[in-house]
Amino acid sequence: MASSSDVKDILGGGSREAPPAESPITRDVLLSRAMPPPNSGRASAAKPVGRQPQVKRPKGMARELWSLISADTDTNTLMPTDTAYKQPKARLGPTRVRRWCWTAFRNPARTDQLELRHWRRACDPPAEYSFAKFNKPPDVPDCTEEQLAASPALAQSGWTEAETLHLLELMRRFHMRFVIVLDRWDSEKFGHRTLEDLKERFYGLCRALEAQKAAAAGKPPPRPSFVYDAEHERRRREQLGLLLARTKEEAAEEERLRHELVRIEQRRQDREKKTVHLQRLISQADATAASRRTDTPGSRRSHQ
Repeated sequence: MASSSDVKDILGGGSREAPPAESPITRDVLLSRAMPPPNSGRASAAKPVGRQPQVKRPKGMARELWSLISADTDTNTLMPTDTAYKQPKARLGPTRVRRWCWTAFRNPARTDQLELRHWRRACDPPAEYSFAKFNKPPDVPDCTEEQLAASPALAQSGWTEAETLHLLELMRRFHMRFVIVLDRWDSEKFGHRTLEDLKERFYGLCRALEAQKAAAAGKPPPRPSFVYDAEHERRRREQLGLLLARTKEEAAEEERLRHELVRIEQRRQDREKKTVHLQRLISQADATAASRRTDTPGSRRSHQ
């Protein structure tokens, strides 16, 4: 049903002024519409003084939305975190920025005279490559073919002078990494060698050279700090290969036997404990019987 204001607008009556723009609906507007006036009826007069009026949810509004906008305190689900991952600003002083230059350098650890480049301050004096101090060459003994041929103590059965020099060259080149030396060993020229063979020859040669130097200086031969047992190492690697080549059934059987051995050992210890306890009881019984025999009247008269 049309109101009187609508009829006036249709008939052209009333004022020609544009209607005022509606204000946006806010939380206070909703609360004022849903809240009854303070002096409406007897119900309002009967309300206690210290009690807040009950605000009803407007019709058609979702319960979740009403619980958010009708709360007394504004709870923010997202809070700014400016201190956790805040990047500090660069503090630029009044001084000028130092100049850097793209400078060529050479690493003393390399023997091929390779020239590289890196950034360096223009005000810094030219110096040696900073990482050259970490170049620690291995302590590989020097030996010539004439020394090997002239000294029988440096010789070893199955090794020639050329093979020994080739081994020393690889040890010096690859910093005594035996696995890499074995990989780079010239098998076509010197034949096949195992890792144990290389270690045995190298450590044996080092001990022989130290003893030769001590004898030349008139000193007793030094005590070797490390003795490599090649046969023990071969057996160890062989046993390790057999251990790694086990099947699941063999591993399960070995585990079962291990548990059975533990149970047998536990039963043996229990039997030993029971034997010791029984022996103690027998000793106490014998001592008690002996003391009773000495306390009988006949034994007393015989003593008298």
